[in-house]
Amino acid sequence: MKNSKKFILFVYGILGLAANLAHPITPTLFNIRGFESTLFGLAFSMMSLFNFLFSFFWAKKLNKIKINLIFIVCCMGYAFGQFLFLIGNNVYVMLLSRAISGMFIAGVFIGMPYYFALISDENEKSSYITKLSTFFTVGGTVGYFFGGFLGGINIYLPVALQSLIYFVAAFILFFIVDVKVNNDKLVTKKLFDLGIKLNRIQISVMLLTFCLFVSSTSLTQMFAYYLINVLNVTPTINGLIKGIVGILSIAINFSFTLKIQNSKNIFKWIKFYILILFIMYLLFINVSNINMLFIVLGILIMVIDTIHLPILQSTCIKNTIKEEQSIALGLQNSVRSIAMIFGAILSSYLFAFNNIFPFLISTIFVGLGLFVVVNIKRN
Repeated sequence: MKNSKKFILFVYGILGLAANLAHPITPTLFNIRGFESTLFGLAFSMMSLFNFLFSFFWAKKLNKIKINLIFIVCCMGYAFGQFLFLIGNNVYVMLLSRAISGMFIAGVFIGMPYYFALISDENEKSSYITKLSTFFTVGGTVGYFFGGFLGGINIYLPVALQSLIYFVAAFILFFIVDVKVNNDKLVTKKLFDLGIKLNRIQISVMLLTFCLFVSSTSLTQMFAYYLINVLNVTPTINGLIKGIVGILSIAINFSFTLKIQNSKNIFKWIKFYILILFIMYLLFINVSNINMLFIVLGILIMVIDTIHLPILQSTCIKNTIKEEQSIALGLQNSVRSIAMIFGAILSSYLFAFNNIFPFLISTIFVGLGLFVVVNIKRN
């Protein structure tokens, strides 16, 4: 089982790599196809919207269908969505491809942490949730780097490879995931009838999830767009920057993140983390006229941004009984998706007015997240 866990972690990291192959070339691809800048945010929002709409659907199915079936369906569905993204030369096909990809990637995002929560001992859950998020995030940043490199060879190559990897991974996960995990007795709920009463910590985690993902989405979406359309960097350099983020993320997630999760007063550490993030954002939005410093601060913020997902997921699981963990993860993924929709649409429209406004939005929502944590401390 232990070796199986390690291999599944590796596969999940490869899925993270594949999921981000297209990101560094997407702004250039949209320019080639003559799409307006607003479609950049709208397409991302469409994917996040369907991620949100199907989060509860997959959370419900996890209690009824064998997990390996969920993985094969969702990975193949995502592969098909990316194939449409590859061939989509008009707005409608592009938006349809984003909807399909969002619909199916939700099952992977919810299914994998839920699977590890089921097969891990209580004292291992936080560690594995951190490893899952770290493998996916680091894999994603490496994928961003390779996507930029491959895009320099052929702009369509990263998307084609992305679709192929998810197609192959569908069969790998189908055969290696332990189908003997007993989730047949877990409670099932109607699609939008959660049947659980959120406690104060869970509500705070959901609020933090919303604030931090509005912030990180606004930054990561428009930072790449800013680099290409304002600073005129190439997709290769754009990918290289994300590769640097990935390397630094490995160190910070396997040290500082685990320290936070193992702390007896986790919200004290989260408050410290968000305070540092807020200060860095304030510096970031005030040095936009100094290109190199602006890029360096952007990289450091994106590195620190990788901390909050595993912390919020493990906190959600720790404060939820086993029978309701899939539903709680589904709710958290939905909140995350709504935040990403809001952040992507708002930042893409604000970019048209002022290219610094998206980063100002990121700063404001980190400040709101800090307010949430401070009030948890008071309670």
